[in-house]
Formats: sequence, C-alpha cells, structure tokens
Amino acid sequence: MKNLSFYYCQNKPFLFGKGLFLSGYCNGSAAGMGKIAVQKNKETSSDITLYPNPTHTEFNIKSSLKIESVTITNSLGQILLTSYKKKSISIESLSTGIYFVTIKLQNGEVKIQKIIIN
Repeated sequence: MKNLSFYYCQNKPFLFGKGLFLSGYCNGSAAGMGKIAVQKNKETSSDITLYPNPTHTEFNIKSSLKIESVTITNSLGQILLTSYKKKSISIESLSTGIYFVTIKLQNGEVKIQKIIIN
C-alpha cells in the first residue's frame, strides 16, 4: 500500500464554506485525522397550512415558498382536481368526504395533507 500524505490548509474557502484540515501522515497502519467546518444549511423545508379545514366551498394554502401545483385525490388515488400556482382552491364540485391534497413547491419539495369537505 502506498503512503498517503495529508496537507495543512487553514481557513481556505471551498464549496461548503471555510475549513481547517489538520496535517498528518499515513503509513498504512495509522490514518491522518481532519476536521471540516461547514456553513449551516439554509432552511429549505416549508410548513404548509390548509385553512379552513374542514371546509365546504374553498380552502387556502399558507406556505413560505411558491406553489408550483396542487392536486386533490380521493382515497382511491384518483386525481379529481389539479391547479397551478394558486393559493386559493375552489372545491365546490367535490362531495362531502376526506381528500388528499398534494402540494408541489418551487424547491421541488412535495407535501401531502388531508382536507375534510363537509
């Protein structure tokens, strides 16, 4: 096995922030150790609220991110309604029951919530 070398590099910018690499030498029986400091990831997850719930004519979606699409399905998985880039959804054509609302956000995240129509 070839010897591996580790080099010292302090506070140099790289893809995920600044890091500190500790120098060391690997002779095949011991490995050098290093630490990397990375920036905190920005919060990309969005809390979504459907209101009012239960409802009977329409519901609204509260989200910190933009909405790409909203799909309403029944318990059999049948798509009943699809809407794009709206935060207010009319459901007057749907009968009383429990439905699943699938919301796709601008960051690619998909959330599924239940809504009750009475």
